Amino acid sequence: MKLFLVKGFSGKERLTKWSVLAKQHYRGAAVGKKIDLTDFGLDDTGFAGMIEKEDESQLAKWDYQTHSAWEWLAFITEELGELSKAVSEYRFREGHKQDIVAEAVQLATLAIKFAVMAKEDLS
Repeated sequence: MKLFLVKGFSGKERLTKWSVLAKQHYRGAAVGKKIDLTDFGLDDTGFAGMIEKEDESQLAKWDYQTHSAWEWLAFITEELGELSKAVSEYRFREGHKQDIVAEAVQLATLAIKFAVMAKEDLS
């Protein structure tokens, strides 16, 4: 990381000047594949079947489980971390798009399960 020493400025001015310099420096420094995603809704994507299959896979692996809401949120957060890693691997290394999709489906499946459990338990 390159540090920018900005002389002649103090406090907020120095921070603002540093921010501008850092943006200029890093604007051209990002390497890797660009990732732009557009939300077209959930029409006919085939993901319902992928989520159902992932649910079956999770149940086969872990069986039925009971955890606190906080523990379920920890599992969801862990899945979000894996999705973030897959995106980073694709963007900056030799990762694959299908890994992003697979992690997103795992996260979505767990989030849907959380919503279903919350609805049932809080009704």
